[in-house]
Amino acid sequence: MSLKLHLSLYLAPSIVRGVIALAVIVPLITRYLEASDFGVAALIAAVLGIISSFSSISPAWVLGASYYNVEYSEYKKIVFACAVVELLLRVFMTVLAFSLASYFLPFIIEPLDEIYYLYFTIALIAFCADSFWPLISSMLVIEKKAALFSYMEFFRISINLLAVICVLEFLDTKQLAFYIPAASAAILLMLFTLYLLKSRMTVCFDIKIFRHCFKVGAPSIPGNISEVLTKSTDNFAVQWYGGGISQVGLYSHSKAYGGIFLMITKSFFRVFRSEILNVFSNNTKTEQLQS
Repeated sequence: MSLKLHLSLYLAPSIVRGVIALAVIVPLITRYLEASDFGVAALIAAVLGIISSFSSISPAWVLGASYYNVEYSEYKKIVFACAVVELLLRVFMTVLAFSLASYFLPFIIEPLDEIYYLYFTIALIAFCADSFWPLISSMLVIEKKAALFSYMEFFRISINLLAVICVLEFLDTKQLAFYIPAASAAILLMLFTLYLLKSRMTVCFDIKIFRHCFKVGAPSIPGNISEVLTKSTDNFAVQWYGGGISQVGLYSHSKAYGGIFLMITKSFFRVFRSEILNVFSNNTKTEQLQS
């Protein structure tokens, strides 16, 4: 596959997602919802971001350190270990967050409406259903399966768009357009990821392999936490010191446009990730990247 085609397959979903968001989803949602609704969604997303930083051992690190260094049969065992750890961490953090929601949500969202607990629960379902996506997406990038990665992203975009339209058209609580589409897409995509993982992993409860996954992935957790806090604390600051939920909604809505460029940047990185991992996995001099 040529570099141009490879890059196009990674860029296409980001471009389409951005166009649909700006031309379709945002106009539809802003027609029915107010700034405060955007603010609640932004604060819930910020909370989930913090939770997610404690819910993963960064499978991209683990797989990247193993793919070029071990036999494929051993690699499939590592994939299984990563899948088990990722699922357990997500389920544990989901249950913990659900159990403690009544304690921390009133502190984060002011004023707090009872229906916000429903929004948060649906968001947690989406978060838990996405347990395997970081794993399978990293695998597809490392394996240079750009076409399959692109198809899965387009599937998520399509389900999300369809669900947004259905919620706004048929449900009285229009605010659910922020939460049900994400949960629907995550659940359906989970079925697809399980199918892909089935042929890419071997069931093996070897404590050495699980220890290896933690050893490689755990050092990334502090960095993940720092990154998430950097991206989310501004929403909390606006909520507490900047004028309330409506101001958070306006701020987060304007900030979201910059996320489109971030997605494009990530697409460029995915193109070269496999080659970079190959170089470093074999302890090869970085000058070879230029050859």
